[in-house]
Amino acid sequence: NGANGLSAFQIATNNGFTGTESEWLSSLEGADGTNGTDGLSAFEIAINNGFTGTESEWLSSLEGTDGSNGNDGTNGANGLSAFQIATNNGFTGTESEWLTSLEGADGNNGIDGNNGNDGATGADGLSAFQIATNNGFTGTESEWLTSLEGADGNNGNDGTNGANGLSAFQIGTNNGFTGTESEWLTSLEGTDGNNGNDGAAGSNGLSAFQIATNNGFTGTESEWLTSLEGADGNNGNDGTNGANGLSAFQIATNNGFTGTESEWLTSLEGAGGNNGNDGTNGANGLSAFQIATNNGFTGTESEWLTSLEGADGATAIVQDLENPDTITTLSTSALISYLQTEILTQSSAFSTSDILGYNAVELSIVAHTFNPVISNISGAKYVGEIQWEILETLGIFKNRFAIYVNGTRVTPILNIWPNVVNLTSVPTSRFFEYTSTGSDVIELRISRSLISTGVLQVLNTELKLRRSL
Repeated sequence: NGANGLSAFQIATNNGFTGTESEWLSSLEGADGTNGTDGLSAFEIAINNGFTGTESEWLSSLEGTDGSNGNDGTNGANGLSAFQIATNNGFTGTESEWLTSLEGADGNNGIDGNNGNDGATGADGLSAFQIATNNGFTGTESEWLTSLEGADGNNGNDGTNGANGLSAFQIGTNNGFTGTESEWLTSLEGTDGNNGNDGAAGSNGLSAFQIATNNGFTGTESEWLTSLEGADGNNGNDGTNGANGLSAFQIATNNGFTGTESEWLTSLEGAGGNNGNDGTNGANGLSAFQIATNNGFTGTESEWLTSLEGADGATAIVQDLENPDTITTLSTSALISYLQTEILTQSSAFSTSDILGYNAVELSIVAHTFNPVISNISGAKYVGEIQWEILETLGIFKNRFAIYVNGTRVTPILNIWPNVVNLTSVPTSRFFEYTSTGSDVIELRISRSLISTGVLQVLNTELKLRRSL
């Protein structure tokens, strides 16, 4: 090999160039030439060659007209399937068995071939709107979309309303009752029996002790009384109340005394007499516990005191205040100790068009207040009943009722779905029990569903009370 030749930079240096290799390279670049003039666009060339119109029109002119569609060829005869060809060539067996016979043993994996070149991008297909236009639709794309919507079908017919069920009054009328609804309600109450006549006063007879002595009893009156004590029997029914006797003052007045009750009391006081001599101290009497022990009680004094406590009196009403579906139970035996209806009041209709209630446990809207209970006796127990009716202009929503005495709920919440429109519902009633404070306020309260509309009327609200004896 010969010696390496000099580079172009070394040759330039040997021929007098002074500077770095980078500076030498820069010295080789000539000055920029002047810019040539821009060539004409295809549209400008078309103008120069006689085209008249806008660039958009020129672009449209480049599109040729669609050629006419060629005629469809005739359909060829259906060819035999591969299975039919195999059968014709001697295969015997089912199509499934033939398919299985086509599977050869797995061969060795072949060498991967080179990737083929990508095919050319196909032309965009026509949109559904373009196809519709090509098939004769005229109008905008929006109008075409609207044309795809079918007409609304006819509305189906409303079902017929079911008939309202008959009220208890209507059923009674159908079964032969004649009269108004109020007369029908009255007919449900049994009549009171007549009071018996008082018997004539008898002459004073012998005392029971005298009769016993005449019949052979020997002993003192105290011993005879002791002999009368049998085993404790069952409690008998309370007798009817006797007429109030005259007070001593009234008797004195009837016998000629004139003056006030205070003056009569003063007249009873005699003149002060002389003090008598002190008597000798009597022996200490036995306590009630000692007497009980002497008469057979066995146990401590505390146990004896406990034995004196009677059982709690019966409750006239049994109900679950927290259960809206509870059934109120009236104790017939407990009601025996109550007077018959003592107080009867009837309210005017209560009406409102905007009482929206709540779903809370306690109700806050007062439908009617009863406080004419002027004969309430403080501490006495009362059994009450309130009866009312409902009239609604749109009666499809839930109404909630409860009875309150002196601000405390005494009945479970009663849910009523009237299911009536401009009709009066059958009477509804609730029983309750309370102990009087002497000036009681009894309220029928209501609340309604929040979606309730229309006018609600609470009609013919009636209060009945019984007082314990």
